[in-house]
Amino acid sequence: MASERAAEAVKDFVPGVMGGEEDSLLSSDEATGRSTASSSRRQRAALLAVLLGCVGAAAAITRFGSLRSGSPLQFRGAEFLEEKAAFAGQCGAMDQNMDYELSVADQEIFGTNMDHVPSAEMCCAMCQGVPQCKSWTWIKDALPDGCHGQCWLKGGLPINKVPQLGLVSGLAPPRPELDEAALM
Repeated sequence: MASERAAEAVKDFVPGVMGGEEDSLLSSDEATGRSTASSSRRQRAALLAVLLGCVGAAAAITRFGSLRSGSPLQFRGAEFLEEKAAFAGQCGAMDQNMDYELSVADQEIFGTNMDHVPSAEMCCAMCQGVPQCKSWTWIKDALPDGCHGQCWLKGGLPINKVPQLGLVSGLAPPRPELDEAALM
């Protein structure tokens, strides 16, 4: 039905494609011996075929999903929210407006900070990716001396929790075990 409407629209838009009065306006091209109408008719037919192909492809995508088999057309926003919700569960409890104080020994073992980390969840993920990291603190706004979104990775567990506005702290999420035999 959609292709019939498209054909009608093309017929009205490109006269002579489906036959019509243009045949009486034919003139010959003396250099090639061809009529300009037959060349023009072929061009119009090709245009019609391309247009109908596009309409058919659009109808198929709308009806059946994307062109890849087995992958229905989805709203990306919902998929993103599902991924984010699945990750947020890995970080565990986050202490809002809290800094984790470490022992001097733990501070000497490991500690680093990164700027421009957009969220506490991302800081948590960075901690998970560094084997020496045992806890982390994310600072939304470390100004005037620091940057927006600073992440502190810490090499120990907290001995004390210190209330501090604008900070979010947490423990390193579980790290997946690597099967070394499978890697070799």
